Amino acid sequence: MPGASGRNKREQIGIVDHEPSQLEEDEEYQTAELTTEDKIRNARGDITNTQDNTTDMLDDIIGQGAETNKKLYAQGEQLRRARNDMQDIKENNEIAQEQLEKMELCCCVAIFISCCCCCCAKEKKPVTKRKDVGLGAGEEERRKNERERVQKLRKVNEAKRRADGLKNAEDLDEKERFEAVADAQLDIMNAQLDVVGDLIKVQKEELDRQKKDVLNPLDKEIDVNRAQIKALDRRGKNLLNR
Repeated sequence: MPGASGRNKREQIGIVDHEPSQLEEDEEYQTAELTTEDKIRNARGDITNTQDNTTDMLDDIIGQGAETNKKLYAQGEQLRRARNDMQDIKENNEIAQEQLEKMELCCCVAIFISCCCCCCAKEKKPVTKRKDVGLGAGEEERRKNERERVQKLRKVNEAKRRADGLKNAEDLDEKERFEAVADAQLDIMNAQLDVVGDLIKVQKEELDRQKKDVLNPLDKEIDVNRAQIKALDRRGKNLLNR
């Protein structure tokens, strides 16, 4: 039989067909078991790395949010200065309007001589003095928010130190260390999200303050000044064309 001759040749060169022994089955089982443990270990490492990356991203968001708040506050100060300047323009327009009214009523304007006693004696209209838009609006609240943010960042740093200590804890086995570190990293992220929430709240409050105290009034004042300047220009030209 062809099969028998083939088997005889394999036996002659030392290849013997046999069923796997119990020892070989145990070795294969142990190899499979180690592979599973490796997979679990790798999965734990991936989870830890993902949490580390998340905390790093949240740190970046916190830094960017704090910088944004500083710029928003500086923007508010610039807008308040702009509104003060706009009120200065309004005051100057009112002074110019008073001078034009006096010139329009003066009997000597047509001959270009110094004003006579009849127009110099006219009672001056009171000029509306500007109400300064106070700089540093919300400064006390901003300082309070900053103090609270510093305190919460301390909690973040404390949680980070705790997590770093657990990563090197020798009194914990691998599973216990992984679970402890994962819990500590969650504490870090919760503390970071608390800071992010405060930053967003401060940004919203500052934008609302700028809109209410500066932007809306400034928009109206621009329209008033524009109308006053046009009226002054028209009356000045009419006066010269007498």
